[in-house]
Order: sequence, then C-alpha cells, then structure tokens
Amino acid sequence: MADDSVADAAGLRRTCDTVVAGGLVALVLFAPLAVGAVDPVSCAVLQAVVALLALLWLAECLALASCGRRMARVGWILVPPLVFSVLAGLQWADPGAPLPASACRFATRIELCRVVTCVLAFVVVATHVSGAATFHRLLVAVCCAGVLLSLLAGCDWALGGLPWPFGERASRVHIPPVFLLGYLAMAAPIGMARCALRYGDRRYGTGLGALVWLGATVLMLAILALVGGFVGMVGVLAAGILIALLLPARAGSRARAAGVLLLAVLLAGCLWPASRSAGERLLLWADALRMWRAAPVFGSGLGTFAHVFPAFKSAGLQAAHVHAASEPFELLAEMGIAGAASVAVFLVLWYYRCLKGWRRVEPGRRTWMLLGSVAAVAGVLAQSCVLSCLRIPANAFTCAVILGVGWALGHEAVAQPPAPGTADKEA
Repeated sequence: MADDSVADAAGLRRTCDTVVAGGLVALVLFAPLAVGAVDPVSCAVLQAVVALLALLWLAECLALASCGRRMARVGWILVPPLVFSVLAGLQWADPGAPLPASACRFATRIELCRVVTCVLAFVVVATHVSGAATFHRLLVAVCCAGVLLSLLAGCDWALGGLPWPFGERASRVHIPPVFLLGYLAMAAPIGMARCALRYGDRRYGTGLGALVWLGATVLMLAILALVGGFVGMVGVLAAGILIALLLPARAGSRARAAGVLLLAVLLAGCLWPASRSAGERLLLWADALRMWRAAPVFGSGLGTFAHVFPAFKSAGLQAAHVHAASEPFELLAEMGIAGAASVAVFLVLWYYRCLKGWRRVEPGRRTWMLLGSVAAVAGVLAQSCVLSCLRIPANAFTCAVILGVGWALGHEAVAQPPAPGTADKEA
C-alpha cells in the first residue's frame, strides 16, 4: 500500500510537471509570435494561461504537501515583488495621479495584472522540480522565437510588411521595433553565452550544433544592428562584457570573447537610430525627473505616465510620449523611490545568488544555462535604460521566465558543495 502511494505521488508529480513545463514552453513561443502580446486578446490569453498554470502548480503542492519545500527555494527574494505589487494595488485603489482618475485607475489595473502575471511566472519556474531539462527547453524556446522573429523582421524590413496570423483585423503588420529590440536583447545573449562556452572549451561540444548556435546568434545580432543601430546594440554590448568577465580564465575563450565584443563595438559605433535623437531622449528624461519630483516617494501610479506626463512636458518635445524611452526613469516617475527600491533589491538578490552559484556550478549544461540567464537579464536591463521595452507583455513575461531559470540554477549550485574543476572560474 505504501509503495502504491509513493508511485501515485510520483505519477502525479510527473504529470503536473509535464503539463506546467509544456505550458511554459508554449507561452514562451506564443507571446513573441503574437507581436509581443500587446493587443488585448493576446495579452488576456497570456495572463489566463499563466494563472491556470499557477493554479495547477498550487494544486500539486497542496496534494503532495510540498508547498513549504518549494517556497523555500524562492526564499526572501519574493518579498520585493510582493512589496511592489502591494504598492501598485494601493495606487489602483486610491490613485494619486492629478489627471483623469478613471483613466489612471484603468491603466494601473492593466499594469498590475501584468506585474502579477510576471511574479506568478517567476515563482512557477523558480520552484519547478523537473530540473535542467525544462530549463533547457525554455531557454532554447526563447532563442528559437528570437531567430524566427529575426527572420520575419528581415522580411518585414525588406518587403514592407508580412502576412501575420495574429493582430486586430489586419492582414499585414509591422513588428514593433521596441518589442523586437527588447526581445532580442534577451535571446541574443543566451546564444552568445552558448557560443562562448562551446568555442572556448571543447567540453561543451563542437560540430554542427556549435555552427547552428553561432549562425542563430549572428542573425539576431545583425537584426539588432539593422533595426536599432547603436541603441539596439546597448543590451548585447552589456551582455558581452559580462560574459567576457565571467568566462573561465582561459586565454582562448577570453580572446574569442574580446574579439566578438570588439566587433560588436565597431559595428555599433557605425550606426545610429534615426527615430529619436540623443537630445530628445535627454529632454524626455529630464521631464520624467520633473514628474518624479512631484511625487517622489510613491510616484504618480503604475501605468499612468501617458496620462500625467503632458503636464510636465517641455515645449521642445513636440510629439506625444506614451513612455519615457527608459524604464528606470519611467519606473521612478510612476512608482517613486519605494517602487524603484523594491525592484533594485530584487535584482541585487537575484544577481548575488546567480553569481555565487556560477562559482560552484559544475561544467556542463547548467553552466551555459546559468551564464545565458545572467547575460540575458543584463542585456534586457541595459536595453531598458534607453527603451521602454519591458512594458511589452511578451518581453516582461520572457524576462520573468529567465529570472526564474537563473534563480533555480543558482539555488541548486549554491546548495551543493563546490565541485572539482570549478576552481578556474573562481580564480
């Protein structure tokens, strides 16, 4: 009887984990291919499926009495997102924005739903028990979606539009550049990490697989340079620097990383975006700081930038601005010091755990996945400093998934004693 109970519990765990893992991979592919899930229908589908997966995860935890053990894998890092969500919820209940309260309340509710969706996705991924196989599929799915988006963006740029299966009654749509640049700033660093480890150390494999990863990475970098110019390369430059610093201390791998980084710098220096000048960005950021000074502690309310900013816009800005073209400035204006501090604490805790795990992780599949996760988050954070790319639902959801993968891998590595062969990484 006891053996039957153990077998039933193991079967339930495998079934639930398989469904959750399949749903996450499907969403990682669906969200970017739905043009960033910016339209209400695609965004609603994304949020509904994440909620269902979270309910299934909770039901599994309750049935197997594993809630405490799984939540222990997350620990205190869940506190900053909860604080941020509570602050946004209070703003929605009593919006402090000086301009139309109904519009600000609706905008805050939409952004709050997206924040909750990302928090749920992070928790489900970070506490998933299937291990490296699921994390590998998720990161490969991110890269596959990035490659497909790059191919479609190239055709879209060349032909002036593509037939698209999603969208609002439009047979031909253009891929939003902000969405594309933000997504590739996460997907390309994953490929860069895989290529750096494969070509820097033969233990990570060579041959056809290495050529496929190299070709996919070069394609994504080329689209970033073509679509975004210098601004589009900010994220991958930051990720490249981080990869070069974290690679094992071998002359060959560091030389290759330095060559790739130098090539990226030269390519980026020859290009500059024509959509928005540097002077306009600086003026926009200065006005966003003026907006923050009006409510420095708690901000005007999450998602209210488009409604509140016109009261602070300078005469030099002619066009209407829905976002601040910089996540740090927009976050500071909308959530104040309290919201920005909660995000900063979360990122510090996340990077501390991942970098500590990087020193202990054994060479193999987990090594490139952890390096790719750390580089991808660095890439999208750097990219978000010059573009409001994390306001796109697909980018925010994908970032939450990568954060969950990195945290889980870092937690597993820290929980294990240092393995032989990791001394070169600590040197």
